[in-house]
Amino acid sequence: YPDKVERAIARLRQCGHMTPSLYFSTLEIVDEALHHIRCSRSLRVFDFSNVLVENVATGCTIAINAAARKLILESMPARMLMHDWWCHLVISALGTVLFDPTPTLKYRQHDANVVGSARGFFDETTRRIRRFVKGRKSGVFGVSDQAAELLRCHSSRLSAAQISAINELLAGKATFGGRLSLALGGRFVRQHTVDTLILRVLFLINRY
Repeated sequence: YPDKVERAIARLRQCGHMTPSLYFSTLEIVDEALHHIRCSRSLRVFDFSNVLVENVATGCTIAINAAARKLILESMPARMLMHDWWCHLVISALGTVLFDPTPTLKYRQHDANVVGSARGFFDETTRRIRRFVKGRKSGVFGVSDQAAELLRCHSSRLSAAQISAINELLAGKATFGGRLSLALGGRFVRQHTVDTLILRVLFLINRY
């Protein structure tokens, strides 16, 4: 959209140049001919625990300030699931995240897309099943490894509550009791109910 960069800069300036800040927005999903399909859904939850288990900031909508760039590059992870997810995770923990519910770009969806937004309920459900079958190659698998990397890279800066959330995720890898607690607890949820249910199954079978 013509005002995409302007909107991002204006929001980032509200935080000041000293605060590591990340901006991201809703997007308009379109087909190959740029015809409107739908807009990405609004966020139901918006906190650190959600970012640990779900990537909600689409990379092509993200803008960061210089302080965020410096913080992200200070300590790079040995492994991360997606670069945009890692940036969002770091700034969610140690800076300010700004979500803009107004779409700022047309996200073209076509048959060759490897990663993208589903066109409808059937497509969305199919993609979720495919992510489950493929395991660690995509989706939520590996969130515990990414959380461990955040702890390794920034342990001295994380709050007690953030460290507690990460340790709860990691403890579940060691015992069934820990995984059962994760599955039955309410701390870790995703934006959509079906995704949260899938996440709880993954907790139980130790595939996260």
